[in-house]
Amino acid sequence: MNPRWLLLVLSTLLLSACGRDDPVPDASGTEQKSGRKQIPLVTPGPSGSPTPARREALLENPLEKLHLLPDEKIALQVEVLLESQYPNHGDVLLTSIYDTVELRPSFIRLPILLELARRDNGNTGLRTTVLAELQEFLEEDHGESWTDWALALSEHLATREGFLPTDASPED
Repeated sequence: MNPRWLLLVLSTLLLSACGRDDPVPDASGTEQKSGRKQIPLVTPGPSGSPTPARREALLENPLEKLHLLPDEKIALQVEVLLESQYPNHGDVLLTSIYDTVELRPSFIRLPILLELARRDNGNTGLRTTVLAELQEFLEEDHGESWTDWALALSEHLATREGFLPTDASPED
């Protein structure tokens, strides 16, 4: 056999042996060869909590679903997100909800924006942005008096848009 061919065959065999990958685990990615569960690596921040990138990843799925909801269900889902599931994700959650409701009708968007402004702690500037938007829309300024903002918004929606809010919860 020609030495060149022998060298080529040996190098090919060596490369194929070294480059051979282990079998890919099942689709869920939770089992390894030893049968132990694979635990995803979460790098905690200095305070022991997940890093901001990890927190954003935790919120992606519910926020993607929020984009797909019809107008009549979005306010309830926003309330659920704000109250129960993700109370510690503050700024990321508030700004994501703000982006989500941007193109919704005003009778859906404005009450949600008012709640976001009320909950914002001032780190993101969201409160300032929302209050400026409400001032422009309502042509009134109530500072940080949330009750006055809510009354002005209810009055505006009732008189100019024909939307009469009810206290009754929707029945499914």
